[in-house]
Amino acid sequence: MLFGYDISDAEDTGDGLGFILSKGGIARAGVGRLPMGYDSYPTWLGYIRVEDVAASVAEAVALGGEVLLGPDPAMADGNLAVISDPMGAPIALIHWTFYDGEAGR
Repeated sequence: MLFGYDISDAEDTGDGLGFILSKGGIARAGVGRLPMGYDSYPTWLGYIRVEDVAASVAEAVALGGEVLLGPDPAMADGNLAVISDPMGAPIALIHWTFYDGEAGR
């Protein structure tokens, strides 16, 4: 247990994700290594759960945001995009379809 989170190995998704931090049976964070030669620094990326990723991305762009990673409707369990605000701060938008529990948790 780390900071009250249960730690488990991530499924082999091919994206470098190594561990999942969960609480109450709900995944709250993923931890992984950056690929060798990656031109970035380790950081945390917050996620916002939205009903429609594409519509949320379009609204962010209309307000001056930038798309860093476009929506991926091919994801088996939902959809994901990474955007930045006009100052460059990144945030991920996600629509999960695999959890039927309380939306606010």
